[in-house]
Amino acid sequence: MGNKLINMLFSGADNELILKKLDILIEDIIKHFEYEEKVLAGFDYREYKEHANIHKELIAKAATLKEAYRAGEIKPAALVSFIISDVLSGHMLKEDVKFFPFLKGEE
Repeated sequence: MGNKLINMLFSGADNELILKKLDILIEDIIKHFEYEEKVLAGFDYREYKEHANIHKELIAKAATLKEAYRAGEIKPAALVSFIISDVLSGHMLKEDVKFFPFLKGEE
């Protein structure tokens, strides 16, 4: 969904369609975070609260960016930056990997 949205943003797609896809992406991210938190809580992950707080901050930022985009206050590049830098690179590739050894029983 992230790739589809990025392509739409760069192709000049209709703003209403972009906002609908953005809503779907945010819902997908929320579902992913909820599942991840459930798994981490089930494994009694010691960094659970900090990780859940990062999720809350990302969701809040997504909502803020969506409203700013709707109001014409930001350019599409800000949404792309959020998806790539904050969610994928900043969170999944830096934060999520911290609990992988824990789930494997290596920690």
